[in-house]
Amino acid sequence: MKEFLIWWPEVGQVLEDARCFTAHDHTQAVEAWARWYDAYSNDYALIDRGQPACIEVLQVDSNELKTIKVSGHMERVYTTWE
Repeated sequence: MKEFLIWWPEVGQVLEDARCFTAHDHTQAVEAWARWYDAYSNDYALIDRGQPACIEVLQVDSNELKTIKVSGHMERVYTTWE
């Protein structure tokens, strides 16, 4: 597992605002960040925007920077019982 610093420049974030996530690769790290971001902010900005967001991801040990696109959707879940 590797450490990644992740931030969202489109909303004004810079490297100093990055959150650190541990994952196998850049895309897995962004998926974890996206789940955290929407839950933490409680406004579900990634789900509601209707288009992918471009997220910056820096692999800490190699300084490899990538831009990863992420989008989300709400899923209806139903439970039944007798």
